[in-house]
Amino acid sequence: MLGPEQVNLAVRPSPIFLEGLVAIQITEEVAKDLGLKDGQIVRGIFGYRGDELRLVVNKREFNWTAANQFKAGDKLDLRVTNNARSLQPLAPRAQPELLATPGPRLMSLLFRPPQASAVSSLLMSDGQAPALQQLAQGDNARWLSQLMQTMARLSPADVKRALLASGLFTEGRLASQLAANFDLKQLLKSILRAQPPQSALGRDVESAIDEIEGRQVESLQAQQNRSISYSFLMPFLDANPVQVKFERGRHQDDDKDPDWIINLHTDSRSMGELWLKTTFKPSLRLDMEMWAARADIARLARAGSSDLHHQMEEFGLALGKMTVHHARRPLAGTQDSHPGGVVDITT
Repeated sequence: MLGPEQVNLAVRPSPIFLEGLVAIQITEEVAKDLGLKDGQIVRGIFGYRGDELRLVVNKREFNWTAANQFKAGDKLDLRVTNNARSLQPLAPRAQPELLATPGPRLMSLLFRPPQASAVSSLLMSDGQAPALQQLAQGDNARWLSQLMQTMARLSPADVKRALLASGLFTEGRLASQLAANFDLKQLLKSILRAQPPQSALGRDVESAIDEIEGRQVESLQAQQNRSISYSFLMPFLDANPVQVKFERGRHQDDDKDPDWIINLHTDSRSMGELWLKTTFKPSLRLDMEMWAARADIARLARAGSSDLHHQMEEFGLALGKMTVHHARRPLAGTQDSHPGGVVDITT
C-alpha cells in the first residue's frame, strides 16, 4: 500500500528568493506610525500608483527597488528587524504540487466515491463491525488507548491532540525532518498487517486507511490554493466518534480575512444523528446551523439558543444567526462534492 508520500508529488521551487538579500529601510517615524516592533511579521501587497509598482503595507506605500520582480496583486510577508528600521522580505515557502499525470494510487484517492466513513465504523462501539478496540492487541492496544478522548472532559487541547494524531501530518513532518508521533493511520496500518490476506476485516481497515489518505490529498489541494481544509475524526471512550472538518478560504484582493467554517457530525447514542455547521467571522461573530434527526433534540437546541448566546458573550464572542432543523443534513451530511462526485439536483 502506498501513502501520500508516494503518490507522484513534486516540489514547485519558489521563483524568487529574497530572504537575506534585500530589505526595505524605514525611518523611526514610519515604524512608530505603523506600530512596528522587532520580530513582527507584516504583510504587504503590490499595486500600481500611476506607472510605478509599489508595495503597500498598512495603507502606506513603499517605492522598493525589487518591486519589478512582482506583479500587481502579489502579496509578500516581511519581518521587522534592526530596531524596527528594516522590513526584511521573507521568501515564500516551497509548496508541493500535483503532477499533471498523477499515478493510479493518487487517482483512486482523488476520485474515491462518497460513502459512509470507514474510520467511524471501526470506532463505533455499537456499530455492526467489530470495534477497533477489539482488533488492537499488544502495543496496538496501548497506542489506541492514547488516541482515545473522553467526551465528559473534552478540552481545546484534546481537539488539537486529535488533529495532530489524525494521520494527516506524518509524511509532512518526516519531509521536514521532524519527529513523527504515532497516529491513527500508523495504528491502522499496524492492525492491517496482522490481518489474514484478503479478509473482510482487512478490507474494512484498508478502506479506513484510504479515507485518511484521501483527506490528506484534499488538504494538499487546499494548500495549493492557499486555503485551509482539514478533515479528521475524534474517537471517544464514552461516546461515538465525531467527524470534524474545518476550512478557510483563500485571501481575496480586498485583503479581508476569510471566514472559518467548522463542520461536525456524529451519531450520538443519546441524541441520535447530529450535524453542526459553524461559521466563525473575523468580527468574532458565530453563525450556527444545526440538523437533528430527532424532533425532541431539535426542540431542545432551539430552547437552549438563548443560554448559548450568553455563554458566548462570556468569551467575547457574539452569536449571530442560530438555525435548527429537524431533518438530516442535505447532500449526505458532511460529504462534500469532489472531482468525479455526483450531486443530485432533482426536486
